[in-house]
Amino acid sequence: MKALSASLVLMLGTGVLAAQDTGAPRRDASPCDALTLPPLTSVPGDSRPNAPLPFGPKQNAGPRPAPFTTGFMLVPDLNEAPKAQVPDLNGSPRPPQPANGNGNGGNGNGNDDPDPLGFVGGAGFYFMQPRFSTNPAFFRTSTVTNGAGTTSVTRTSVNEFDWDFQMAPLFWVGYAFGDDWMVRGRYWFFNESSQPVSVTHSVDAANTISSIGTVGVLPFTSSPLPPGAPADIIRLGSTLRVDVIDIELAHSVLCGSWWLQFAAGARLAELEQFYNADLTNAGNAALGLAGRLNQQREESSFHGAGPTVYGQAFYLLGGGFSLYADGRASILYGRSHQAASQLFLGGLPAEQTFAYNNTHDFFLPIGEIELGLGWATDLGRTRWLFKTGFVGQIWWDGGSASIPPGGTAVQSPNFSNNVIPLATATSSNLGFLGWTVTVGVQF
Repeated sequence: MKALSASLVLMLGTGVLAAQDTGAPRRDASPCDALTLPPLTSVPGDSRPNAPLPFGPKQNAGPRPAPFTTGFMLVPDLNEAPKAQVPDLNGSPRPPQPANGNGNGGNGNGNDDPDPLGFVGGAGFYFMQPRFSTNPAFFRTSTVTNGAGTTSVTRTSVNEFDWDFQMAPLFWVGYAFGDDWMVRGRYWFFNESSQPVSVTHSVDAANTISSIGTVGVLPFTSSPLPPGAPADIIRLGSTLRVDVIDIELAHSVLCGSWWLQFAAGARLAELEQFYNADLTNAGNAALGLAGRLNQQREESSFHGAGPTVYGQAFYLLGGGFSLYADGRASILYGRSHQAASQLFLGGLPAEQTFAYNNTHDFFLPIGEIELGLGWATDLGRTRWLFKTGFVGQIWWDGGSASIPPGGTAVQSPNFSNNVIPLATATSSNLGFLGWTVTVGVQF
């Protein structure tokens, strides 16, 4: 698997920036404040129940770390004052709170606000299944003729690769600064193979002619066999590799019971797909049939970069729990490359090789959504966030095993008369569906 150059992307983590005293003049509280002083209890004119937000620490927790984020949202510190005290949302100073035994606040400066700078990190995984609009493995045709030889019926079937759900590890790191801004990065990768395919092509029954053909730009065909010939054994497989890095700047906002975050940045991505097919036949010396070997190898790839935008919303339920939804859109510009080769042994001449290469540039749009449940808690001086939910992605024109990103799966002229005469799709969308589990920590 090729390594991506430089740095970080994607994560659908969680959190929100904690408040900081500014000493600014009083002003009326806005329904949506860029994370300044989230309420500890009910505030005047607020009809919500007298309960803290779910992501805050325990009361009397002592000195606290900086505002928590899982890479996408900073979790506010709700222990700014005793429960009986309503915080001032207008920026005026609050009384100091002994938290570390030195008569000062949690940061030792006579004020209980932590320094609004802080590192965060986390890890998790996707458990996803690749989906394709088309991903053929091979074609099979069969022509049956009646006894008189006057009529015939031809049937063609297309068999696609099957994929199981697979793990895709993800990691992220972030740094919060100011009251409501942070920079973050994330990396995830997927590297798995389809279920292997094995097909046997034997001698045909009476009045039947059948053949099996592979796909791609350099395919081969298992032709009808004479009586007594051993069967052709065809084995096929596909591999998919994806590497994604995002780096972006995020801004958080509190609106009532909602934590909102918006981010923009850059994404780098590498997408590779492989198609492998082998045909073997032992031959039959008594019948004068030589052995046969076909090896087909095809690879398509995309390497690109471009802008990405992200939005996330948390609805706070209480007790540290929340429902969340987020979405991301990216458009990458890069280079699509397709390469193929085939080795043929057993013909005339005895060894033949073929090769193909093609490159073109194009735009690759990507859309992503995630829906699920989060829970936050404090452990000593660290703050933890657990998150799980449904995830879906679509990479438009992302290609498949035999179709390169950006489309076009034209068969080589060397083989145009040697394969099943069936039109092949010229483009394919790539998608992922599954589940995600992540754990983030502020330290």
